[in-house]
This record gives sequence, C-alpha cells and structure tokens, in this order.
Amino acid sequence: MCRVINLADYKNKRDKDIQELIRIVKSYSFNNKDLEEDCNYYLEQYLQKINS
Repeated sequence: MCRVINLADYKNKRDKDIQELIRIVKSYSFNNKDLEEDCNYYLEQYLQKINS
C-alpha cells in the first residue's frame, strides 16, 4: 500500500523538531564549559548536515 506524504506538513514537523532540539540543548545547564562548547559545536554540525 502506498502512503501519500504532504511535503509541507513534513517540512513543518521537521522544522518544529529542529527548533525543539535547539531549545533543549540551549536550556541544558552545563557544569563544564568544554562540554558546552563541544555540544554547541556538534549541534551546529548536525544542523548544517540536515540543512544541506
């Protein structure tokens, strides 16, 4: 059976998921500055990869 995907709905859900991920990472209280920098770096790399 085929399933029809509404691309606009898919893009909106994906954008909401990305915003939620960013919000979660930014709201985490880091006790270690290096860990925070690493986390932000990997978040930026992930966002670049999925947006390309």
